[in-house]
Amino acid sequence: MTSRNKLENKNEKQSSITPKRPLLSRDRVMNVFNDISPLSDSNSRFDQTKNVHVSITPVKTIKNDQSPKPIIQNHVFNISRAQSKVVNNDDNTHIPVYIQRKARPAPPTTWKAPIPIPKSSTILKTIIESSSSSSNIHELLLAPSTNSFQPAIRPRIPFNLSSVNTIDKQTHAYTIWLNGLFTPVDFMSNTTISQSISNEQTTKTLNSLVESNRWHTLRDHAREIFIRDVQSIAAKISADIDISQCRINPKSDLSFSPRAVNRQALFNFISSYNRIWFHLAMEVLFPINIENDQQMKFAIDQYLLQSTNNTSSETNTKKTILNNNNNNNNNKTASVQIRLTVKNLMIIVIFLEHAKLLRLIDNDPCLYNRDSKFKSTKESIDVLSLDFISSDTNLLRRLKLAGYEPTYKQTSLDEFNYLLSNNENKLFDDLKDGIRLTRCTQILLASTNEHVARFNLSNKLKCPVVNLVHKLLNIDQAFELLQKYGNVNLTGISNKDIMNGNKQITLELLWRIFISCYLSKHLSPIDKLNQEIVILKENLSKFSSNPIEQQLITIDLTPLQKQHVEFTPTIHLLIKWVQLICAHYKFWLYDLQESFADGRALLYIISYYLPSLCDYKRDIKHVTTLATCQTRDEHIEFNLELGQQQLTNVYERNVKSNFRLLEECIKQFGTFSYDLVKYESYAKDIPDERCTIMTLAMFAYDLIFSNNNNNDNNFRHQPIFQELKEKYS
Repeated sequence: MTSRNKLENKNEKQSSITPKRPLLSRDRVMNVFNDISPLSDSNSRFDQTKNVHVSITPVKTIKNDQSPKPIIQNHVFNISRAQSKVVNNDDNTHIPVYIQRKARPAPPTTWKAPIPIPKSSTILKTIIESSSSSSNIHELLLAPSTNSFQPAIRPRIPFNLSSVNTIDKQTHAYTIWLNGLFTPVDFMSNTTISQSISNEQTTKTLNSLVESNRWHTLRDHAREIFIRDVQSIAAKISADIDISQCRINPKSDLSFSPRAVNRQALFNFISSYNRIWFHLAMEVLFPINIENDQQMKFAIDQYLLQSTNNTSSETNTKKTILNNNNNNNNNKTASVQIRLTVKNLMIIVIFLEHAKLLRLIDNDPCLYNRDSKFKSTKESIDVLSLDFISSDTNLLRRLKLAGYEPTYKQTSLDEFNYLLSNNENKLFDDLKDGIRLTRCTQILLASTNEHVARFNLSNKLKCPVVNLVHKLLNIDQAFELLQKYGNVNLTGISNKDIMNGNKQITLELLWRIFISCYLSKHLSPIDKLNQEIVILKENLSKFSSNPIEQQLITIDLTPLQKQHVEFTPTIHLLIKWVQLICAHYKFWLYDLQESFADGRALLYIISYYLPSLCDYKRDIKHVTTLATCQTRDEHIEFNLELGQQQLTNVYERNVKSNFRLLEECIKQFGTFSYDLVKYESYAKDIPDERCTIMTLAMFAYDLIFSNNNNNDNNFRHQPIFQELKEKYS
């Protein structure tokens, strides 16, 4: 037999195959079975016959006397010839049942209704079946018309909901956040403080207000430490350097006159310290308030050097004559003024060591400048003794008898450049050695735990990092602090993942550090946020009379939780806080992504607390890529404008204007960089949920926890709420 004959016989065998039993499919709506045998002759050609159904009846015995086949007892299926087909009676076209048709994709819409609205067809069907009264049907027809035009946010352009650069967005956000922790805050500025007069009251800008509040809190805490730890030592030093005791004698020829060499030596000694730390010591030791460098120079000249004003020249000449007489009478004794200056210098040195060891300043800057001649407290005392103390006085021994012994020494880790570059994937490379990770942990936990504050990085960490073992040891030190004192859950995270630069696990670790350590430190006490939410609800009860609005307010926004991490109650309070603020402006949030795409949600937060900085009517552009439809007419107008492509440029231009305004407002805050809310990250692509939560946390810290005047009614934009209520009432 030839190969051609074999092939023809094979095709004949395949075409003659018929199933012994039909394949039945149950139709649950009609309660019947349909024969869908794929290889039957009836299903392979077009025929206008109707489907043959097998009714679902109670199981019974099938008997056929004419058939020679045996009787089948207690069987559900009645075997018959396969002949069912699917017929579309509308267009007389045939589609075989066994063809698996894929469902059409959903239309590319991104609008999510805040309240799930049931379909009107299903409501009508259920009510018509239950009751045929005309009154119920009339009420039903009126109900959907109210719900279908409920207040909502509707996007005018489609957004990219499946963003693929989530890792890049989070990397950029965490880099800005870590740089904010590592960079010291400069509380002094050479520029004058800008002021705006409103309602006959002079108020500072938000930046100066936040910095002053933070600085006053730090200064009060430093004064408590001075009274607790340093005041007893300072009293003994004052007794030893007193002119009646003379246990500590300054040099007899010591002078701090304007052209004296010792005056320049004193300024060199002061300039060796970081000016933030020296600024803190001056305000703790003397009853002054220093705001810029000019005031610092005046405070040094007036309080530290005890210089007098030029207005009383006669008193100056008398004092100089008396001082010269005293020096001539006893060459080994310095004046009272010189003794007081030297005593204050020694007290400043002792206090700054205690403050540095306790890490009073959040960013924990270096105590000494990098170009300083001395890098330890012992060396600073030696320089002080060499320049200002006589040779017959052992200053270290006298301080030890007074109860003080110098211990602090500035190491290379204190001068380590912790700043991260914002290049691609640079964050994961910088965290591989564990040094920056441990530093971040220490900064966040030092204010709440004294043991962490006294944790010496130079004794624990390996620097410079030479091999992989050093990296693992450094990362283990950070993990130990996080688990023991920060209560951070580290399940699923290992030191090798961080060392190898695993992007997802590294970002997951930073997120857990943020929600466990950063939020508990900066948003504390959390009762402040709860009180603010209560005030917001009270205001909404006045300015939102619509029952649908009241129902929208009660809905809690829940993040999508793509990373499968449980959010803390603090995060839910943050989301509720911003939701209630935006509800004052008839802007109904429904998620943490699209709702923030045009920048208005963040601008409404600023406008609510600081209407003078960001005006609702004048500054914010409301015609953007997101439409706020409050009434039926606004919904209809939105549908009419939806297809007009010429308005797209107007929407994008307004969104850019909103983000420019947002950047200018964030510059007034001074606590975080405006790069966190760039137009490219929010408007061009869908925002990331975690980045949005980080931004909201920083907003809450600046506007609620750092601003002591947030409970004042002047900080709340009350007139605009009344106008919106009258417009939509």
